[in-house]
Amino acid sequence: MQKKIETKKRLIVAFSFLLGIMLLLVVISMLAMHVINNRLETIASNNLVKVSLASDMLHAARERSIILHRMVLIDDPFERDELGLLLDTFGAEFANKRSMLKAMPLSQDEVKTLEAQGKLTNLAYPLQRKVIDLVTADNSVAAKDALIDGAMP
Repeated sequence: MQKKIETKKRLIVAFSFLLGIMLLLVVISMLAMHVINNRLETIASNNLVKVSLASDMLHAARERSIILHRMVLIDDPFERDELGLLLDTFGAEFANKRSMLKAMPLSQDEVKTLEAQGKLTNLAYPLQRKVIDLVTADNSVAAKDALIDGAMP
C-alpha cells in the first residue's frame, strides 16, 4: 500500500513537471511569435514606405518630362514661366523623396539601384537644363533638337 502511494506521488510530480515544461514552452513560443510579428510589421512598413517614395520619384520625373515637352511646344512666355516653376517644383519633390529614401535602411541591391538612378539623373539634368535655357532664350528649334537628341534618350 505504501508503495502505491509513493508511486502515485511520483507520477503526480512527474506529470506536473511535464505539464510545467509544456506550459513554459508555450509561453516562450508565444513571446517568440510576438517578436517575429513585430519584426515582420517593421519590415513590411519600411518596404511600403520605400515603394511609396520610389513611386513618388517616378511620378515627379515623369511630370518633369511632360512639362519639358510642353515648354518646347508653347509660344506664350508667361505660360512657359509657369511651367518652369512647376518643373522646379517637381524637381524639388524628386530630390526630397530621393533624400528620404536614401535615409532609410536599404539593402545592397537597393543601394546599387539608387546609385545607378543617381548617375542617370546626373546625366539627364544638364541636358534638361540646356533645353530649358534654349526655351527661355526663345530658341524653340534648338530646344526641340536638344530635347529630341539629348534629353529624351
